[in-house]
Amino acid sequence: MKRASIIVAILLAVIVVGLFIPVVKSVGTVAARTTCANNLKTLGVALHNYNSANEKVPFATALPPTREHSPEKRLSWFYEITPFLIAHMDPKWVANRKVPFDDPENWYVTRSNQFASNCPANPHPGAPYPYTHYVGITGVGKDAAWRPLGDPDAGFFGYERVITLADLKRGESNVLAVSETATDNGPWAKGGPSSARGLDLNGTDYLGEHGQLNSFHGRNGLNRSAFLTQVLMADASVRGLTVSISVDALESMARIATRE
Repeated sequence: MKRASIIVAILLAVIVVGLFIPVVKSVGTVAARTTCANNLKTLGVALHNYNSANEKVPFATALPPTREHSPEKRLSWFYEITPFLIAHMDPKWVANRKVPFDDPENWYVTRSNQFASNCPANPHPGAPYPYTHYVGITGVGKDAAWRPLGDPDAGFFGYERVITLADLKRGESNVLAVSETATDNGPWAKGGPSSARGLDLNGTDYLGEHGQLNSFHGRNGLNRSAFLTQVLMADASVRGLTVSISVDALESMARIATRE
């Protein structure tokens, strides 16, 4: 009788643990999604503060005094907005724009973690250069970052085009500024597609499990539409997008002006 009671107690314990595990996973999932949204909100506030101080939004890369470096060798827009993200009291935390981002002279900065650049749901932190899981949106097309202001496919970030919030003809709440992604993640400090990219018209779907702008939110789900990608709009609001949004609607969000 005593042995039967022990077996029953063990079975009950297993059942309770089995019921508890999904709850713990659910809580962890919600917490990661919330932290990710807060990161994007923080980036949005920093971008607005940068705009207030400089009367323009940052370039997709930090331009050196000369344009001798390709975008992939320049420092990224993350470095540009750093003073508006966190006050670094360390006098050594200053990068040299005249040399590539991965030059040993910049290692102290570029091999450090950047505040609000990682989604906790994404298990790939990157090394030796810490990754960012958020990319600035440059518009529609792989070459969108190079397109001039006024081009119908130009987006929020550009390599050399000067953009102010007044240039967002579709309205700040309708323009996509930053999106999380789990595809082709790269160093936060590195310019180019690692930190800013356009929607690739010839690439995979935009959203969903294997989309260009995918995420690790909902990876345990079986429903493709459950994969949520959190994005930052130019007004600093954060939204969650799924494959239910149309391709045309997402492409419109990636542009700063209405396409005629």
